[in-house]
Amino acid sequence: LIRVLVLWIGLIGAMVASRNNHHISIDVISRYLPEQIKKQTALITAIFTSLVCAVMAYFSFRFVMMEKADGLVAFAATPTWVCESIIPISFAIITLRYLLLSFTCLVKLFKRIPQ
Repeated sequence: LIRVLVLWIGLIGAMVASRNNHHISIDVISRYLPEQIKKQTALITAIFTSLVCAVMAYFSFRFVMMEKADGLVAFAATPTWVCESIIPISFAIITLRYLLLSFTCLVKLFKRIPQ
């Protein structure tokens, strides 16, 4: 039960952090970059993150379906697949959030400032 709770709390925390792009990041170099390059880096990072999370969502969904087919019980008549269902759900939500962030970064990158 403790492992399941840690899994759920950790992945819910990751979803919350991705909501406002407040994930762990290393910005030692990026804080000194010119503004245009910062925008390009943000776009590339958001696209890469969404791709990685999409792959994780896909394979974790397949994993949960295999667990469902096995019919194993985790605790108190709760199937293991129910306990693990947070994995593909959270990665799918994070994927969508970073796709939206990618679009936002793309708009900011090509935004023209009127003079």
